[in-house]
Amino acid sequence: MEIAGIPTAAIIDLSVTHPVSIVEFAPGVREKFLQDNPMFVSLTIPANTYKGVEKDVSTVGMLAIWVCVKDLPEDMVYQMVKAIYSDEGLAYLRSVHAAGQSITREDAAENMPIPLHPGAIKYYKEAGLL
Repeated sequence: MEIAGIPTAAIIDLSVTHPVSIVEFAPGVREKFLQDNPMFVSLTIPANTYKGVEKDVSTVGMLAIWVCVKDLPEDMVYQMVKAIYSDEGLAYLRSVHAAGQSITREDAAENMPIPLHPGAIKYYKEAGLL
């Protein structure tokens, strides 16, 4: 399994020299998987994202997460998270990478697979996200 933004350069490169097909979940399996694994979200890879994949593909993905070492100062992490989720920070992310389109303030603290840093918790509480 690969976790990467859409489109993924490695799959684009592969599709130039080899036929690519993206396997879909069988009916009901994706829903069960999502129920059992809340860190994943429903995701659709749009048709024609990759050469030879001519229809939308329903799959799963993960939301972007920001990771740091636990001993960074609380205020430093607070300021970084605040900058990332500011209107300007989100606009910048959306302008530099397609995956930035899916990053939202509302999803920032959802389904984290690792503990949140105290600086992030401070921002998320201040923003009404926790």
